[in-house]
Amino acid sequence: MIRQIVKAAIQRAVSRLGYRIVRINDDQSDLPAKGTNTSVRPLVSITTDDEWHDAPKDVGSLEAFISALPVFEQVVVPYFDEYPKDSFIHAYSRAYLYSIVRALKPATIVEVGTLYAGTTEVLARASWENGGGTVHTIDPFGAKRAPAVLANWPWELRSITNFQAVNSMSFFARARDIDLKFDLALIDGDHDLEFAFFDIQMAAKQIKPSGLIFVDNAEQLGPFQAARRFAAANPDWTVLGRPFLDYRSEAPFEEHGRSSLPETGLIVLQAPKDVLIGGEPVSWGQAVVPGSSAAGFAIDVVSADGGGRLNYRATLRAIGDQARRIEEFRTAGIVEIPENARGQMSFTFDQPLKSEFPLMFPDSHHTVEFEVAWNSKSMLKLKSAPRPL
Repeated sequence: MIRQIVKAAIQRAVSRLGYRIVRINDDQSDLPAKGTNTSVRPLVSITTDDEWHDAPKDVGSLEAFISALPVFEQVVVPYFDEYPKDSFIHAYSRAYLYSIVRALKPATIVEVGTLYAGTTEVLARASWENGGGTVHTIDPFGAKRAPAVLANWPWELRSITNFQAVNSMSFFARARDIDLKFDLALIDGDHDLEFAFFDIQMAAKQIKPSGLIFVDNAEQLGPFQAARRFAAANPDWTVLGRPFLDYRSEAPFEEHGRSSLPETGLIVLQAPKDVLIGGEPVSWGQAVVPGSSAAGFAIDVVSADGGGRLNYRATLRAIGDQARRIEEFRTAGIVEIPENARGQMSFTFDQPLKSEFPLMFPDSHHTVEFEVAWNSKSMLKLKSAPRPL
């Protein structure tokens, strides 16, 4: 009896927030595809390109621009009010996601957490209206469920949607290996703090300059604290709205004002335009290289106010014989960068890093990792991470 009362109370509370409860078994791949929405609306444009022509690119101004558009409240919000049926985010979240995709026209979108692909459809419809773009969506438990849902979609939406039944670790590792960069990422997978924090961090590694990361379910402790910790550790990122500034430790579970966009559960994080390097060492992790050597590295300098010294360490890793053999080759040094430096600069190592594994193991492959720190009073601004030569 007590359990039923508690369950009913939770359902009422969630309903007021605009969310729906889904009972998920331990093996989520057994969720029935027949329970999904098969009433897919016709593929017609919801808005015109002209309505998004003057949209600003910075995320703060973009929210005000969208909210002021008559078409947003008159057309977009009503369209996504109760559609798609199997999108388990708030109607305004769907409307904002659609609008931001229409305004910014991202080439590559990543969604962590497909479930019944309701929100995936929102992203795909906006991309289709833009005339291009790819939506990558992942769900390790969706191998039986998601393909049956996507089969009901128009071909035009299916052709730009890439579903993978993998976990986020596998996906992000593969994205790193093939150098897949994202314009926009929606983090809506496992809502535990550790999982959400991992997904945000890994998405941030692959996001393009000025790219956006949306974290859903700000009313839940895990996603909220994950986004909050990430923002605190990365002050060069922009946080839309005041989701963290209004947080009060004396009222840790207060839900009002915890999202970036009104009437949603979304926290929006925008990557910096440039790669900023300071005194704290940073690394971009391992990147697969086509060859078996590295003679140096190149950087694209935006600004180096005051000049300074760039400390670096480079590691070439060789993997062969079905990963039974692994060798590392490492070098470190310091290069001077003048204050008027701009554009591409190249530096060669005293001794090239080179592996002989290709001569011994046909299956060999190699990665390079760069770690750098900047010794100066100001930050070093780069267009991108160092590239091997």
